Amino acid sequence: MKSSTTEPDPPDPDRSSPSMPSIATRLYLSRHMRVCWVPEGAVLLDLKCNRYYGLATNEATSLHALLEHILTAEEHRNDDYTTFADEHMSSMVKQLLADGILCIEPVDRSATAAMKLEQPIDCVGRDTHSSRACRPRHLAHFMHAYWWAKSALQRRSLLEISDAIAAQKTSIEGHVSHRDLDQLIELVNIFKRLRAYTFTARDQCLFHALVLTDFLLRQGIAAIWCIGVKTRPWAAHSWVQANGMTLDCTPEQIREYTPILAV
Repeated sequence: MKSSTTEPDPPDPDRSSPSMPSIATRLYLSRHMRVCWVPEGAVLLDLKCNRYYGLATNEATSLHALLEHILTAEEHRNDDYTTFADEHMSSMVKQLLADGILCIEPVDRSATAAMKLEQPIDCVGRDTHSSRACRPRHLAHFMHAYWWAKSALQRRSLLEISDAIAAQKTSIEGHVSHRDLDQLIELVNIFKRLRAYTFTARDQCLFHALVLTDFLLRQGIAAIWCIGVKTRPWAAHSWVQANGMTLDCTPEQIREYTPILAV
């Protein structure tokens, strides 16, 4: 596979029919929305509804031009937030506002920015063997992580889950910023041994990634929980990475996926 987890270049406005609109106000991508650009257009993820949306090339180019303009034009303000030089763009913005994808209230742009992840070049488990014994605390952390992830997926939205993980990472990064690579590898291998007795990872990538992320967080390690998408054929996948390594899959398994969420 020759594709990469790094994000494809956004659609080129110069090569697409919709032109840059004349913005009359500020608009924002809603806090619960994430977007990534793919060769066929764009994919949107609604973290509140746990739902994906697809945009074709023309609509994706329009959205990209709109968002780029928002990020650079601080001076434009007007109460009529659906006034655009392009009628198609005006109709599109009205629909996106109605659907809650765009909003007129300022949001934390760092949360909705396009994901740019370090491309993993290795994975835990390749030519590595854990010699560390599994302690009672490891089992306790694993079981807490297992039940937290199970409950979270049943009762919470992806927005609530991502907020909870982000809050945990903030709380530990102040006093435990990193762990030795050997310790990380051994903890992941301990997790894999415990997981083998508890549940199968097959067709449960999201659950598996959340359990692993929380297991590591409980021991002071802030790995990156990711969700990526591909369009041909359509699929979504979740994984965990840290220190240039994937922790629950191989780099080859995720190279066709474009990240849309990383916490």
